[in-house]
Amino acid sequence: MMVAGQKVADYFINNKFYDLQHNWHYFAYGLFVFVMHRYLLTKKISDSKIIIATYTKAFIISAFDEGIQVFISNRIFDISDIAKDMWGVTMGLILLFFILKNAELIKNGWKFTHKNLKDYFSSPLSLLLLLVFLNYILLYVSSILTEDEYWWVIALWTIGLFFLSFLLLHLCGFKKTRIALIVILFALVIFQTSSYLIHREKHITTCNQGLIVYKGIPLLYFDFMIYPDGMIRPVDKKKWYRGGDFITFFNQKADIILVGRGFEEFGGQGFLGTQFYDYPYFIFNTVTGKNAQVILLDTPTACKEYNRLLKEKKKVLFIIHNS
Repeated sequence: MMVAGQKVADYFINNKFYDLQHNWHYFAYGLFVFVMHRYLLTKKISDSKIIIATYTKAFIISAFDEGIQVFISNRIFDISDIAKDMWGVTMGLILLFFILKNAELIKNGWKFTHKNLKDYFSSPLSLLLLLVFLNYILLYVSSILTEDEYWWVIALWTIGLFFLSFLLLHLCGFKKTRIALIVILFALVIFQTSSYLIHREKHITTCNQGLIVYKGIPLLYFDFMIYPDGMIRPVDKKKWYRGGDFITFFNQKADIILVGRGFEEFGGQGFLGTQFYDYPYFIFNTVTGKNAQVILLDTPTACKEYNRLLKEKKKVLFIIHNS
């Protein structure tokens, strides 16, 4: 689970999963779970209440820890750090109930769904699954929206996606709706696969603010990176790139680094100053030992340029600021 968290958190920082400086959140809050469990044993409460109490107290501590950093110089309030803390709590709870307590919560089977909504919060197994959903969503979204102005967007996306996950989980508990969901999922897969096969050679076919269609795949709202091999992933919606960001770019070993600065051209800052924004220049790639061309354009123009460069068989890394 820590590796899964590492894959989505702090992508541009390039830290390894064994880097305690950045990953201590997982260890510290995982340990907190076991300390809290020892205390709660004296209260003789149910497993579900242990989970809720542990999670709630950990969240309060984490939020307070991040909140006071607003008043400390050279420190910032970072929701993604809270997300890491809570992912550590989730890992700790899973270790607690499946290792220390010998998986007692599954002695009657793996029952995740219930007819009554309140039963999800009294079933330790269902509660743990919901926490995995909630915290992974929070970890993912907060890692690609790290700037302060997006705090409310993080909240909306996290709540919305968690509610959708919860709803789908609940509906899967009923045979008819489960069949309907499978049919809908199958239809969506067929539709998206067909769209990909039709548009895969056209690359970017639509470039609107908040919606870019790449090889028939809609890319909504978030910023994206298209690797030289054509693979894509969401990346941090940031305006300024710094040291660790460039190492990430260099590691892709592209001949051209193309940056779509956004529709209002606020992104892509940090490439040696604003004097380079209006024309291409070269930057030394410390990984390959060669120069790489950097092109910074507004996103619509960058999308057209990306299509043109691929027609010329260029090896391009494309970072899209989708705002």
